[in-house]
Amino acid sequence: MNKSLKKQMSFFLIILCGVGSYNYFATRPMQNTELSLKAQEREREFTQKRAEYIQKNGDISPMEQRISTEFSLRKNPNLIEGTTSIIIDEANEHHKVK
Repeated sequence: MNKSLKKQMSFFLIILCGVGSYNYFATRPMQNTELSLKAQEREREFTQKRAEYIQKNGDISPMEQRISTEFSLRKNPNLIEGTTSIIIDEANEHHKVK
């Protein structure tokens, strides 16, 4: 083997190892699962604290209901069609009151 062929082969092997390790780290499902579990835990804690607050202080305010609706729309965009008319109606009523 001449010197040029050795350089090309070593370059090819380095690139092959780099691409292989990149694919391994990029497609590991463990990290995504860990992040998802952490997010679910935070959401569960938030929901529990919110339920405790509602139990202590009564029902949530209309503003909190709107915020809750916005969060649910962000989680499930398929709900947008059914609720946009409600939001538009509320906005129109708000402008009529003034």
